[in-house]
Amino acid sequence: MPAPGSGTPDLGQVIYPVREMAPAVAFYRDVVGLPLKFQDGDRWAAFRAGAATFALAPGATGGGATAAFRVADLAAFAAALAARSPAPVPAIARGAHELTLTLVDPSGNAVVFYQSLPQPAG
Repeated sequence: MPAPGSGTPDLGQVIYPVREMAPAVAFYRDVVGLPLKFQDGDRWAAFRAGAATFALAPGATGGGATAAFRVADLAAFAAALAARSPAPVPAIARGAHELTLTLVDPSGNAVVFYQSLPQPAG
């Protein structure tokens, strides 16, 4: 159960690794019909998928998807995790668009928790 004040995380996005961004974006946008909401060159593409986001990032394929859970305050969430976890909680990483904290479950699956960073207008 989450610590008081940390809130319950909600599923924000699912990320699939792709070998090449352009053909993957074309497939999900043009063939599947997902509306593209943001693309950062060959580094990232995000599509509207109901209440969540379906995203693409470069990487080795065949490993499956990674669930990414959006939280309002990643530092508070990390502190709550540290209080509950028998293992050390990894450091928060700062990316171009978000802060992230990645954990590995007992089966070896990565799970990401993130806080979006304010983006410049335009």
